[in-house]
Amino acid sequence: MSTETVATQLAIKLKAEKLIGFCSLQGISDKNGNILSELSPNEAEKYIAELEKQPKNHSDILHFLYSAIKACKQGVRRSI
Repeated sequence: MSTETVATQLAIKLKAEKLIGFCSLQGISDKNGNILSELSPNEAEKYIAELEKQPKNHSDILHFLYSAIKACKQGVRRSI
């Protein structure tokens, strides 16, 4: 079980206001390299679909986004 899974489950069970995640990058960026300040769960799912098409391994970002989406869909208001 990953740390993201544990943190996500705890945030959901505790009805946390937000889930704070860490990854190796300085944030999630758009195609132009601009850091995105906000993503809805639907936008995050589209972002994941684009990342999965790329040959580069983005596993840390993908784990974070999957966890953030799950948390938000289950009542955690924010995931950063």
